[in-house]
Amino acid sequence: ATAADCGSLLVGLTDADGDFVSYSVDVLSLTLKRANGATVEMLPATTRIDFAQLTDLTDLLSVAALAPGDIVGGTIRLDYTNAEINVEVGGEIVPAKIVDADGNPLGVTDLQIELSNRDHLVITRGRAAFLSLDFDLAASNSVDVTQTPPVVTAQPILIAEVAPVTQKQFRARGALSSVDTVASTYTIEVRPWHHHDGDYGTMTVHTTDATTYEIDGTPYTGAPGLDALAGLDTGT
Repeated sequence: ATAADCGSLLVGLTDADGDFVSYSVDVLSLTLKRANGATVEMLPATTRIDFAQLTDLTDLLSVAALAPGDIVGGTIRLDYTNAEINVEVGGEIVPAKIVDADGNPLGVTDLQIELSNRDHLVITRGRAAFLSLDFDLAASNSVDVTQTPPVVTAQPILIAEVAPVTQKQFRARGALSSVDTVASTYTIEVRPWHHHDGDYGTMTVHTTDATTYEIDGTPYTGAPGLDALAGLDTGT
């Protein structure tokens, strides 16, 4: 299918509030399943994410062009093998050990993404759809600070929502691809967290006269900001 025959899928990652100082794990894959059983991989590479930093915002994880059809579920695969989990104990930040419900060290864990029949993610030609994945830290983990080191028992819970998140800030990080001052838009190559490469898709941002910018420490509003952005090198 050509690009004109496809729709865009934006996947955002967020987290319900928890008491962790850091909760960094590797996301190995994000696979979505169509109604006909076919699957689509949304991540080009392993992505390390600190879920504790997502309590107040949603981070754009990936963007993909997909052929029209229904997305009915999927799987997100996490790897806890080299997880970095820190909790606060007595006012100090302390590394914690993470185990499963049986007390065994956690390794690779698959979380199922389930969408009800009325909440299928529908990809349509020429339009963008949004899927929010909420990794609920507070509901997924219990912490025992009486042990040394503290022990975190994890039974991960993932909540998937088709409607865009409206109660949290939305962050999209990436390298500048192009600026269109006539259309008042700019496009970035998505780079979630601290990734410097990998094909996570592109996102076009539509600006207005009220859009604010900060470029090299200088604030702008409206068209002057877009003009300043257009003066930056591709890849900024």
